[in-house]
Amino acid sequence: MIYLLRLTFLSLALIGLSWGVVLLFGGEPPPGPVPLDVLLVLGLLILLPPRRWLTALTALLLTIGLVLLIARQAVWQILGRPLNLLLDAPLLKALEQLLRSNLGAPLAWLLISILLVVALVLIWGLGHQLRRLSCQRSLRPAQRAVSGIVLLGAIALGIGGWSMLGQEKSVKQAYAMPLANTLTNQTRLALKTLDQRRRFLAHLEKSGLSVAPLPGLAGKDVLLVFIESYGMSLYEDLASAERLEAVLRQMAPRLAGAGVETVSGRLRSPIRGGQSWLAHASVLSGITIDNDLDYRLLREHFSGSLVQDLAASGHQTLAVLPAITQPWPEGRVYGFDHLQVAKDIPYRGPALNWVTMPDQYTLTDFQRRLREPAEAPLFVHMALISSHAPWTPILPVLSWSAIDDGGVFDAWAQADELPEALWRNMDRVREHYAQAVAYSLEVTLQWATRYLGEDALLMVMGDHPAAPLIVGEEASPDVPVHLFSQDPALLAPFHALGFQAGLTPRSGEDSSPMSAWRGILRDAFGRP
Repeated sequence: MIYLLRLTFLSLALIGLSWGVVLLFGGEPPPGPVPLDVLLVLGLLILLPPRRWLTALTALLLTIGLVLLIARQAVWQILGRPLNLLLDAPLLKALEQLLRSNLGAPLAWLLISILLVVALVLIWGLGHQLRRLSCQRSLRPAQRAVSGIVLLGAIALGIGGWSMLGQEKSVKQAYAMPLANTLTNQTRLALKTLDQRRRFLAHLEKSGLSVAPLPGLAGKDVLLVFIESYGMSLYEDLASAERLEAVLRQMAPRLAGAGVETVSGRLRSPIRGGQSWLAHASVLSGITIDNDLDYRLLREHFSGSLVQDLAASGHQTLAVLPAITQPWPEGRVYGFDHLQVAKDIPYRGPALNWVTMPDQYTLTDFQRRLREPAEAPLFVHMALISSHAPWTPILPVLSWSAIDDGGVFDAWAQADELPEALWRNMDRVREHYAQAVAYSLEVTLQWATRYLGEDALLMVMGDHPAAPLIVGEEASPDVPVHLFSQDPALLAPFHALGFQAGLTPRSGEDSSPMSAWRGILRDAFGRP
């Protein structure tokens, strides 16, 4: 009787874990909730002689399979694409940094330790139960028959659960083999990725994007500003669109009053939900970079970027990246004359969860400390970060004269909900997301009205839409692009490309990839 209870418990527990992943993450469903390969392993362990190494190996593989199933669902919800271990393993470091920034180092490492302990306990618990199950050296015919009934009952229960979850799958699809499928799929993806690596290297050699000056921008400040998570999907959602359009309506007459003209369009981001550096690299290099392997290859086989194009046009080149808190060798690869990362920016206010400093401070410090003293025209690559998750606290736009060293932001260090409280309600998370982007957009537009001045071209664009978990799986991959200048001649080439006057990009139009931007600037300004 104890043996049958153990077998029943293992069967139901493993199927329950599969169901739990579907219920927890939703999104892209796993192949089916009936882990046929797992149940076959249980059947083999009944028949084979007990071996400690065999049960330990089985427990390890089952745990790995479960972890990969959870990772598969998480990657789909956050990045909107399938899991690829070869490409996604480096993201573990970025995840650890994100946890430390949001939770603090002690709590982050406590959470990581708990997850590791849970995995080890799961391996031990499965191994212990499997070893005791396999120790049944001889089973009577009646026991074998009942064992078969238990396993068949588990399979039937799995199919019934699949139907209850509303999944319209055939019986063949319901009989999933998650462990086997995961291992074979990841092996196939690894081989495909290696082949893509060879093709990407060949593409780099044939791209023809060597350094070329942009004489049409000579003597002009050229500012490329990315707003974190600013996607066209915000304009597709009624509540979010109303919030952003209120900012645009408020700022349009102020920009016009300052003599600043505007055109807007859209580009297609190579990513969703995160990895902003890939979008930045696509714009700067002129090559679509949608994974970390290509990003690494680009750095290793670098042949020039928009940075060198504008350096050849007489610009001093500068990167202002307040989110960078670790060494950033890419700065040397891109060839920036000057780098301003978090440690170089004299901010004296509090970090606001992941956000190292508010965007209004970043823009203020750039203007007074870097732009005003500059003796040559600047090309600036700036990444604003106040609209990065977890989207709390939400700041007001302060008087620009009050910013000083950033100490004024101390009042907001504990002024809003903690991330762990906010993220219990996804509707409120979406509201905060829209508010955070509206803040970043408003401070950028206010800066343009106050400080852009003559002989300047300001290019503001999103880097990617937020995660599918926030904006939905069918959301547009496009990002808005806004261009500002007091010189109509600098905006004329973009009218010819279909950009429209004003701050609102045209909806529903075909979009070029972000990697096309370098070529667009060459066509527009490559001749004097």
